[in-house]
Amino acid sequence: MERVRALVGPALSATLPEPLLLLPEDAALVVSKVPGVPLSQILRRAANRVAGPWQGRRVVGAVDHVGRWLRDFHGATAQDARPFDSGRFLADVRLQLDRCAAAGLEGRLGESLWETATKAGRAASGTMEPTAARHGDFLPQNILVDGARISVIDLENFAERDSIYADLGAMASWLRLMAASPLYSPRTIRAARERLLLSYGGTVSTLLLSLHELRMSLTVIAELNPKANRVVRWQRRRWLSAAVSRLARQIDGMNSVAPRRASVNPRENVPEMTNSPPPPAPEVVRYRVGSSGYQDVVLYDAVRYEGPANEYKQRVMSEAYRRLIGPLAGKRILDVGCGTGRGMVEFSSQAGWVVGCDASVDMLQAANGKLESTFRTDLVAAYAQYLPLASDSFDLATTLNFLHLFSLDTQRAMVAEMIRVVKPGGTVLLEFDNALHGLIVGPWKRWRNLERGSLPSEIRFVIGDQCRVDRVYGAVLPVVWRLFRFLPALFVPLEKIAYLPLLNRLSHRVYYRLVKP
Repeated sequence: MERVRALVGPALSATLPEPLLLLPEDAALVVSKVPGVPLSQILRRAANRVAGPWQGRRVVGAVDHVGRWLRDFHGATAQDARPFDSGRFLADVRLQLDRCAAAGLEGRLGESLWETATKAGRAASGTMEPTAARHGDFLPQNILVDGARISVIDLENFAERDSIYADLGAMASWLRLMAASPLYSPRTIRAARERLLLSYGGTVSTLLLSLHELRMSLTVIAELNPKANRVVRWQRRRWLSAAVSRLARQIDGMNSVAPRRASVNPRENVPEMTNSPPPPAPEVVRYRVGSSGYQDVVLYDAVRYEGPANEYKQRVMSEAYRRLIGPLAGKRILDVGCGTGRGMVEFSSQAGWVVGCDASVDMLQAANGKLESTFRTDLVAAYAQYLPLASDSFDLATTLNFLHLFSLDTQRAMVAEMIRVVKPGGTVLLEFDNALHGLIVGPWKRWRNLERGSLPSEIRFVIGDQCRVDRVYGAVLPVVWRLFRFLPALFVPLEKIAYLPLLNRLSHRVYYRLVKP
C-alpha cells in the first residue's frame, strides 16, 4: 500500500483505503471504513427502466467522476507503451470461452466469437498500447462514490505494468452488459458509458477497447453464479450473450474495411505521403441500404441535396462558408470527408489548389467526374482519422456535413489530424450537426443511433486545446422552422432570431473557425 501511495501521489492517495491490518495467512488486508455508496448499487437503483431522468443524471455524474479518477490514476503511474500481445490475448479468450461453454454458452456462438477474436486480435497485433500501473479489480462493486469524491478499494491484483485498456475495458464492459439487460434503461447506461470515455480523455483506440471488453464480457458470463436458479441463469446468459454478439459484430465491422491510401486521381503537387502504417480498423460510416438510396452513389446527390428545403439549406451553408473562410485566391485547401465533391467544386473555382479525401472510393469516383475539367484539384482515398499527408501542408482544412456521423472520440481524432496538416496561422473550419437541431428530430436521431450529432457542451471536447476558436456561426435553421419558408412574414423574424448570440449555437448547423498557433 505504501508503494501504491508513492506511485499515485498525494492527490490520489487519499482515495485509497487506509491499511489497518495485514493477514498473510488469509491473503487479506483489513482497511479503514471508507465513506460512499458502491457504484454498482447506484447503477442498480438509478439506472433501471422505471427510474426518472434525474436518476439517470445521477448515474452519468457518478461515472463521470470514475472516469476522471481512472484518467488521473493512469496519468500518475504512466509508463512506456508496449505492443499488443495477440498471443496472450487469444489464450485468455480461449480459456474464457471454454469456461463459458461449461456454463452453458451455445457452441455456435462460442465458435463465432473465437473467429472474431482471432481475426481482430491478429489485426491488432503489435499495436502500441499505453501502459500504467494496473488497478486490477476496477469494477463497480469496488468503487465508492460520495458526491464528487471517489474511493477505490480492493487492490489485491495490483500489478506493476499493464495496458490502460485492462482497467478501462473492465468498466466499459460492465456498462455495455448492463445496457443489454431488460432491467435497465439502455439510454441511461449508454450515456454513462459515453461519459466514462469522454471524462477519461485522450483518444481511445476503439478496436483495442472492444477487444478488452470482449475478453472481460466472456469472463462475466463464465462466472455466473452457479447457485442461482436455473431459469435465472438461463435468462442472464441469454441477454449477456446477446450483448457479446453485438460487440462481436461491431468488431467484425471494424475489421471488414481495410484502409485505402492510394491516390484516385493523381495530379502534380500531391503532398508528401507518410509511410507509417495506419491504426487498425478506424471507425467508418456505413450508409443504410433501402428506399433512401444512400448506398447508390449515383442517387446520393439526388436524395440528399435536391428539393426546396435542401436548396434552402445549401444556400445558407454556402453563405456560412463565404463569411467564415473569406478570400480563397491562391490558398491550398483540404476538404476532409469530401464525398461526391460538392464542396470541392465550390472551392476549386477560386482556390489555388484543393485536395479532397474520403474513405469511399465510390464517392471519390463520383467526385472525380465533377472535377475532370479542373486541374487544381486532387483526390486521395484515406480515413479522416489518419490523413496520409504531410504536416503544415495546407492553408485551410474543412469538413462539411461529416463529423456528426461519428462518435465523439473519433471526431476528436479527425479534428486533431486536420489541425496537424494545417500550417501555423492557418484555418480549420468545422461544421457540427447539432444534436438539438429540430428540437425533436436531433434527439430522436441520437437516441436511435442514426446520427451522433454533438451537444454544445461536447463540441469543446472535440475541438481540443490546440487551436484558438476564432468565430462561432450558427447557420442553418432547425428543420421544423424551414417549413415556415412559405410564410415570409413569420419566417424572416425566425431566421433573424437564429443568428443571435447563444441561440446560434442551438441552430441545426454550427460552424467553428479555428486558428492554428
